[in-house]
Amino acid sequence: MMDNNISLDIDSYDILIDAHCKYGKNSKAIDTIDTMKKQGIEPDVVTYNILADAHCREGMVFEALDTVDTMIKQKDRRNNGKTLSRNIPKGPIPDTVTYNTLTQGMCQLGRVSSARELLRKMLAFGQVPNVVTCLNLLNGLCKSDRLEEALELFRAMWNSSYADFAFWVKLIFCQSPWRRTITMLMHREWKVHVRFTPRETADILGNKGLSQQKKLWII
Repeated sequence: MMDNNISLDIDSYDILIDAHCKYGKNSKAIDTIDTMKKQGIEPDVVTYNILADAHCREGMVFEALDTVDTMIKQKDRRNNGKTLSRNIPKGPIPDTVTYNTLTQGMCQLGRVSSARELLRKMLAFGQVPNVVTCLNLLNGLCKSDRLEEALELFRAMWNSSYADFAFWVKLIFCQSPWRRTITMLMHREWKVHVRFTPRETADILGNKGLSQQKKLWII
C-alpha cells in the first residue's frame, strides 16, 4: 500500500498486526510495528494488547510482559517526566484488557503469585479489575490447589456487584473456560450440584438468596 502512496493510519496497522498474530506470525507483527514507527505512527494500547495476547496464547508470557514494559517506557518517554496538560497525549497506558491477558497467561503457567502481583500493578495504574480478571485468577488458584484463596475470592465476587445471578447461571451452563471452576466452588461452598435446568438454578440461587450467612444445602 505504501508503494502505491496509500498511507495507513493506526487502526489499519492494528488490523494488519492482528491478522499476523492470528496466523501465528508474531515476528511479522513486530516487523509491522517497526514499520509504523518509521512512518511516524506510534503504537497504541490496542497494538500492544494484540501482541501481548499473541505471545500469551503461545505460552510466551515473559515476551508479553516485555511488550507491556515497552508500552510503559513509550509512555514515560513521551511524558519525559513532566506533568502534561489534558490536551497533550500521554502515550499508551496498560488497560484492563492488558492485565486480563497477562493474568490469564500467568495463571495458565501456574504462576498465580505473579498474577496477583500484576493485579497490584493494575491498581497502581488506576485500572479496576473486572469480572474476567477475577475469573482468571479463580481458575489459576484452583489449578494450583489454593482452594481456600479461591473460595475467599469467590465469596467476595458473589457478595459484590461484579455480576448478578443471571450472569452466574449463564456462566455455569455455557461452555466457558471458567465453568468447571465455578461449579466446583459452588459445590464446595454450598453443596450445590449443578444438575438442574438454567431456570431451576436461577430460582435456587436468586430466590433463596444464597450467601455465606444464609446457606441452602441441595443434595
